[in-house]
Amino acid sequence: MDLYQQLLASLSPELWIIVIAVLLGLTPAIIAYKKGRSPVLWWLFGTLLFVVALPAILIIDPKNVKKCPECAELVKEEAVKCRFCGHAFKGRPGEERRKDWTL
Repeated sequence: MDLYQQLLASLSPELWIIVIAVLLGLTPAIIAYKKGRSPVLWWLFGTLLFVVALPAILIIDPKNVKKCPECAELVKEEAVKCRFCGHAFKGRPGEERRKDWTL
């Protein structure tokens, strides 16, 4: 057996559980990164509680996006024009979201 196979064979079952948990934590982290969320925090959450973290990140909406009124696709909040259908948004970028916070 070469050194690599000896190393793998010498790992205890508890250590294998930790390695698998760390690797499973990457799934919510990658999805979180694509949705504009913190991948490090979601990796930690996914490593500790994968069964809870994966459904949670799948349910959460992406950050800093808005829905196009014409084609219903998600585009960046700063977009002036929809990249899918070409719909031109009125006003300054992000103005729709700021209206919710005014008194």
